[in-house]
Amino acid sequence: MTFKRTCLTAAFAAFLLLIATFFTGSLLNDSASAQGSDKRTSGAMMAGTITGRVFQDHNSNGLYETDGGTAAQPAAVDSGVAGVSVSAYDAAGVLRGNATTAANGTYSLIATGSGPYRVEFTNLPSGFFPSARSAASVNGNSSATAGSTMHFVADGNTSNVNLAVNRPSDHCQDNPDICSQLFGVGDAAQPEAVFTTQYWAGSTRTTGGLPVDDFTSPGMVSLATTDDVGTTFGLAYHRASRRILVAAYMKKHAKFGPGGPGAIYQVDRNTNAVSEFVNLNTIFGPTTVGTDPHDPSNYNTDNGQATWNAVGKIGFGGMTLSDDEDYLFVMNLADRRLYRIPTSGPLDSTTITSTAFPTTMPNCTNSGNVRPFAVTRYEASLYVGAVCSMESAGNSINNNLRAYVYRFDPASMAFDTTPPINFQLNYSRNETDPGYSAAWRNWRTAYQTISTAHFIYPQPMLTDIDFDRGNMVLSFRDRNGDQSGYNSASDPDRPTRLWKGITAGDIIRACGDPVSGWTIESNGRCGGIGNAPQNTDEGPGDGEYYYQDNYHPNGNPHDEVGLGGAAQIPGHNVLVATIFDPVYIPNDNIYDAGGFRWFDNGTGAQNRGFLAYAAGEFGKANGIGNVEPLCESAPIEIGNFIWRDLNFNGVQDPGEPPVGGATVNLYEGSTLIATAVTNEFGEYYFVSDTILDPDQSDHIGVVLNGIKSNNAYEVRLDTPSDHLSGGPLFGLAPTFGLVNTQAGHTVSNDSNAISVIDPAGSPAGNYPVVAVVTGVPGENDHTFDIGLNSLSPTSALVSIEGRVMTASGTGINTASIRLENGKGMDATAITGSFGYFRFEGIPAGQTFFLTVGVKRFVFSTPTRTVTTEEDLTGVDFIADPQGKR
Repeated sequence: MTFKRTCLTAAFAAFLLLIATFFTGSLLNDSASAQGSDKRTSGAMMAGTITGRVFQDHNSNGLYETDGGTAAQPAAVDSGVAGVSVSAYDAAGVLRGNATTAANGTYSLIATGSGPYRVEFTNLPSGFFPSARSAASVNGNSSATAGSTMHFVADGNTSNVNLAVNRPSDHCQDNPDICSQLFGVGDAAQPEAVFTTQYWAGSTRTTGGLPVDDFTSPGMVSLATTDDVGTTFGLAYHRASRRILVAAYMKKHAKFGPGGPGAIYQVDRNTNAVSEFVNLNTIFGPTTVGTDPHDPSNYNTDNGQATWNAVGKIGFGGMTLSDDEDYLFVMNLADRRLYRIPTSGPLDSTTITSTAFPTTMPNCTNSGNVRPFAVTRYEASLYVGAVCSMESAGNSINNNLRAYVYRFDPASMAFDTTPPINFQLNYSRNETDPGYSAAWRNWRTAYQTISTAHFIYPQPMLTDIDFDRGNMVLSFRDRNGDQSGYNSASDPDRPTRLWKGITAGDIIRACGDPVSGWTIESNGRCGGIGNAPQNTDEGPGDGEYYYQDNYHPNGNPHDEVGLGGAAQIPGHNVLVATIFDPVYIPNDNIYDAGGFRWFDNGTGAQNRGFLAYAAGEFGKANGIGNVEPLCESAPIEIGNFIWRDLNFNGVQDPGEPPVGGATVNLYEGSTLIATAVTNEFGEYYFVSDTILDPDQSDHIGVVLNGIKSNNAYEVRLDTPSDHLSGGPLFGLAPTFGLVNTQAGHTVSNDSNAISVIDPAGSPAGNYPVVAVVTGVPGENDHTFDIGLNSLSPTSALVSIEGRVMTASGTGINTASIRLENGKGMDATAITGSFGYFRFEGIPAGQTFFLTVGVKRFVFSTPTRTVTTEEDLTGVDFIADPQGKR
């Protein structure tokens, strides 16, 4: 059955307070003997100023961390969250002060009247939830710790009343694995076609000599070979299912996977299984993402100009997941449409939809020059990067060779008409290789080189976009690096010329945010910061912000070594990028190599490198793909408070004593999965972990393998010994639940328990039970509270249930049943689909009046009188025959 209960009215609150007044003396004496002094509110109870901070907790540990770690072990920097409301209520439920957090997350609340106070945090920004707590929600904490969304303080002179919050899509554990792709030459089975290493991998040193084992530590873990997935670039991680998604990518001299250009593959991290996730060529037709132009019989020459021209024009570009992970968004380079693909359920031409990228862009009116690629998500929007290739111009360099970023609204499936980023690519770039310019050139349909010894012809593709606290980082991949190989016959007219390709990608920073817009870096500075040398004739405005995206430890310059992939873990001060020749030490030239380099976003300097391959594969010709941190789903924590409801009003009033030492069990169905014991402050928590609970006697209950999102649980006080004489719950029963008898955030300050007889899996008995339904990953919930009282026998609670029916016995839904007792109690239930209603937590030994109301029917007896000596059933209302209005 389904029913709806209203909150209790102010009149009922007055009624409850009268009861409380009658029993005050005995309650206080009973409380003192059973619980000792109230440690939540000890000390002077004065007015004053309550201060604290609300901060974004990126790693969900409840601690305010700001040092950023080290170059070898970078960590997130937590930041303040503005706009959160903080309110203080006294013991009578009167609002005694409020404040709103400032830009840095701090607040100062002047509390009037006298303490103790209940401090409530409300109005969290959209997308944010409470994070884990790291300290008790009692009085002040340290400057680095935080409690829950409801805090009790003894008086107004209290500091460090802090709250940690999280945005689940910004969560990342310390030192996650990072995932990338290596390419196999020809039809070779490259074992690390998809691989992982640690975010803290590699070395920070820039001096010394061989060996360079520190740059390869702790090694790589292969997840898929090129036989499994072929050549890929687009990369995304579905946290909830732990699936890595990789998309087919066109690269000369390297094969597609078994699904061809239209395939997106998935690697299941739980089972290590590799499979095809979807194939757009299968669903929409064999040319949707392009046809395979490779020559499998000769990957060295590889079908000449056909494969040269296909790069950037078939297969997939970038891809990302929606904030809720329900959809994968991926750019089809062939039809230049952004596809939205469900991550579960049927995949067909109905469930998969797409939107065309703008066919013309400012200063780029020839639709054939529009080449989108990068796709990323930031907050609620998607951002898609593109270039105006100026392929139609035919000459080597054109002023309308430009880069663009468009915002895409996933709700309306539409691109904005005006791009927030639009700039020329004719800025200064020094050398690709000594003597050969790195200047960006127009795309060409046929083979070109400006070198007499190598394949060099820089052509821009905007392949990745990352966000650093609102600032954009744009990663450009040199198309030539995917048109040429390493000692390969990339020149169709000279099949015996085995040269190596040298690429010249780039990393550009744009400072700002979605509200104020973005400004491209200039002369090594962006947003007023940066340590790059200036006026170097390198980068926009003659200086380059990420000034060490180069390689010349021995004076042989490659001024641009970016490979078009990067990753920014939210909150971190560093960016990790795919790079060729990543070992940045002089004298020992580790060349024709590929891997990662980390860059400091505050200074632009590099601070660490990781070597994935050396002197092989594709050398300096784009030998590595994209990079993605495998941040797991944010954990879920639930709790938190059990207290004595002295005045029997169902509200957690400051000054009411906590219940310590009570055993709290968490059930999934009838299975006990975790145990906690309330501490001296009455607090309990259930947390997620991958290990067994090391101590089931403390107030932290560990759920092995994590609390599931969108799942039903029950919190139960079902340990029989707790309810016996001498036990912490002896003589106590649940107070009124889900009530609103005073100001404040009801969800946080009410009681959620009801009495349940013999719940499945528990020992026989009548126990307080809280029904729990979890939300999305990271949606911590500290509002599963239990109020207990000992107003026996007057306080015995019963239930009243019945049904509203037609004369023929059919249930009537949405009928309103009003419950009154003439002493101020007033509650309402709404019937469900079959006409049933139910009231719970009703005081025994009283007379109540129930009145039915429904617009469509009339009743000869619309009001019934009942006396609550025990649970009542069959309190039915039957409509008059032909009484339908």
